[in-house]
Amino acid sequence: MKHAQSGYVFVLLLLLMTVAIALSTQIYNQNAVHSVVTRTMINRQRATALAQGGIQLAMSSLLVTDTTTPPKESQAKSKTSKRTIASGKKMLEILLPVINRWQTFKLSEQVDGIDATLNICLMCEEGKFNPNWFFIMQELKQTTGQESGYIKVKKEFEQRLRDAVGFDVAGALNRFFTERKVPLIDVTELLTLKEFAVFKNKLFYEPPTANDELESAAQQSVTTGKKQIYLLDLFTTEDWLGPNLKMREQINPWFLSDAWCTIFGLHDAKQGDIKQRKAQVEAWVKDYKNGLNWLNDWNKFLKPIYAKELASLPTGIDMLFATNANPKLFSVLSYATVGSVTQRLYAVFQATGNATAPFSIKKIYWI
Repeated sequence: MKHAQSGYVFVLLLLLMTVAIALSTQIYNQNAVHSVVTRTMINRQRATALAQGGIQLAMSSLLVTDTTTPPKESQAKSKTSKRTIASGKKMLEILLPVINRWQTFKLSEQVDGIDATLNICLMCEEGKFNPNWFFIMQELKQTTGQESGYIKVKKEFEQRLRDAVGFDVAGALNRFFTERKVPLIDVTELLTLKEFAVFKNKLFYEPPTANDELESAAQQSVTTGKKQIYLLDLFTTEDWLGPNLKMREQINPWFLSDAWCTIFGLHDAKQGDIKQRKAQVEAWVKDYKNGLNWLNDWNKFLKPIYAKELASLPTGIDMLFATNANPKLFSVLSYATVGSVTQRLYAVFQATGNATAPFSIKKIYWI
């Protein structure tokens, strides 16, 4: 006599197979996600290190080999050439072609040990305006009853600044310092003022990209139709000198930031013109000397660079312009891309005068 088969073993087997498949799928998905996350974390660390390396690359680009012959007794000990920060004509030859512009470096696994892209933009802090000048002028007027030479160019200067930015910057700063009674330590403190809220998302300079037409359109303000101005490209507070907080009193016209080129209506940064500028720079600086008189020398030296005569600038502005090319304060944007990860930073560094460590980093902002 035959007995009916219930088939429970088959059903149990199907259930076990379903559970096994579900567990295998879950483990596979976790491993796949873990692999992606791990790869992203590794790339992030590599990009971070590479972005920091961009600071060192910017620093090294400003160094030149010391050609002075060492004493005979030290020649045997000196196995490497001494490098010092460039100055004067040599600094101009190095910095003028690349200032305010992206420099791109492609790295490969076979040559450099990593597939990556590094973009750096070298700038000069001495080509920016220090908002603490408004504080200094208030202090000077209160203590001595005198006013600085800036007063002679005040009206037109402040009008151009107002036109470019869209609000009364000088008035806002004067009110701010009247209440604050101490100078600014960091430019980003200005974001506490309601007038400066327009810079909330416009802190760090964005150099032009290779596609000039698209970049030009992207950098235009929707409301004003004017080129975008960035707060840390407009102002700096990094030029306090010495223990008594003595401030640099002049702007260096050789190394104006892109913001001030825009405000003064000068030829501003264009990506893709570095090669052309390198070919031109020798002619620009051929007759360079310290102690230039801009009333007489602007058209000879700076008109070829900025495509404007001194007369087009605010009257008397030459009093605020430094007459040499020996900057000590610099900044750099460094963007490093590894895989799909990009790390961005903005750093300020200064020359130390120390042959062993010619530069020191003052600040780093991660963007």
